[in-house]
Amino acid sequence: MKPKQQTPLTVQQSREILSKATKEKDVVRLICEWAALHGYTVLRTSSVTATTADKGIGDLLVWHPRWMRSDWLTGPITGTGWMMVETKRPRGGRFTPSQKALIEAGLMVSAKTLDEFIEAVSR
Repeated sequence: MKPKQQTPLTVQQSREILSKATKEKDVVRLICEWAALHGYTVLRTSSVTATTADKGIGDLLVWHPRWMRSDWLTGPITGTGWMMVETKRPRGGRFTPSQKALIEAGLMVSAKTLDEFIEAVSR
């Protein structure tokens, strides 16, 4: 028997769910679904245990073909076209000192909501 395919959420459905979201994993799920629907490649680093990864690394590495253009190679998008994204739960999520430093240096973006993620990747 084939596993049942999950229907992707619309942005409106995602926003409704996110308005009730209390966990970071909800934010990550919505971002990953939206990104896949819009041609982005997303690698999740948050599944790596804290013993094997620095607690300052972003939860997601995001790539889009348009970012390979030279005018997109500044800020949180590296020379390879990847963007590092740190997600937090919508209310009360705190950044580690190393995450704050990466965000302030413009090497990583933060997203507590789908809208914040969309804004970051649309710049």
